[in-house]
Amino acid sequence: MEAGLFFANADFVRARIVESLTNTTQAVILDGETTPFIDVTGASMLVQVRNDLQRRGVDLVLARDVGQVRDVVGKTEESLRTDAIFATVDDAYAATVNNLDRR
Repeated sequence: MEAGLFFANADFVRARIVESLTNTTQAVILDGETTPFIDVTGASMLVQVRNDLQRRGVDLVLARDVGQVRDVVGKTEESLRTDAIFATVDDAYAATVNNLDRR
């Protein structure tokens, strides 16, 4: 996504994440490098979609989050785990594969 994540597009982003899933999807990595800001609605949506995906056995991780995004996501009522946020997409992928191998 190449825009902020906020109330006006949170439902659209959520729908796109869900639509991208297949029967074999085990993880979703969101690259946040081009997401310059996020509001509480966007952060809450990420937590909700993470919970929905977990019920399906799918991990949600964030990569390359900018500071403001990380700060807002961390302040939601039920924030994303800090071990699900990575500095690079490669780091997110490696950690996700490692986690899936341990299942």
